[in-house]
Amino acid sequence: METEMTISIDTSIFSKQAIMNTSYWYTDRIFISFQDESDKKINIKFQKRNNKIDLDMIINEFKNDLIDHELRVKLNKEFKLIREEIVNRAFSSVKK
Repeated sequence: METEMTISIDTSIFSKQAIMNTSYWYTDRIFISFQDESDKKINIKFQKRNNKIDLDMIINEFKNDLIDHELRVKLNKEFKLIREEIVNRAFSSVKK
């Protein structure tokens, strides 16, 4: 059974912020390290914290979660101004 695996992520599809956000959620179960492969790819190495970990399952979950985090990054950018306006209006009476 393998104790580590590496995947390559296309950074023209997934932002580094989404990659980091996703990785953070897995650090309680595995060790993660990064290495730039090229301008458009980053390698992510997954290492088991213990022998009970199924790396194939973790990596598949990671890929699904990466899609989720990338969507969140894009939506946060898209709706940033609207969110800021809502907060400003909500607290405008407090500022006076």
